[in-house]
Amino acid sequence: MTTATIPAPTPSELHRKVKRTPRSQDTLRLRAAVPFYGHADFTLEQLRGIRCPVLAFYGERDTSLIDGLPALTQAMGDASVDFRPHVYPACGHAFFNDTNPFAYNADAAALVWPATLDFLAEALT
Repeated sequence: MTTATIPAPTPSELHRKVKRTPRSQDTLRLRAAVPFYGHADFTLEQLRGIRCPVLAFYGERDTSLIDGLPALTQAMGDASVDFRPHVYPACGHAFFNDTNPFAYNADAAALVWPATLDFLAEALT
């Protein structure tokens, strides 16, 4: 038995498949963002380009991100971004990754997933 290999699409093929907003053919538009334990090392001017609400999840023990969260929250506010950070106690980085038994926190994951779905339902309707 032989198996066929389907080539991965090229970046330009993927770009052509992205739905463009009617207001501009040159601008892609996000309607919501949900980063899990992410950082935003951007200038204030770059943050001002964010036009969608952002729900962000962090683990309290992920000190490399938590230490910078107050400054990020301030910068997002200064940029008029609807930024909603949530910090989960007793969690570290990758607490939602159920394939990592050292980081996964089932209790926090059980809270985060419904919150994500609720946020997306609100933002995308």
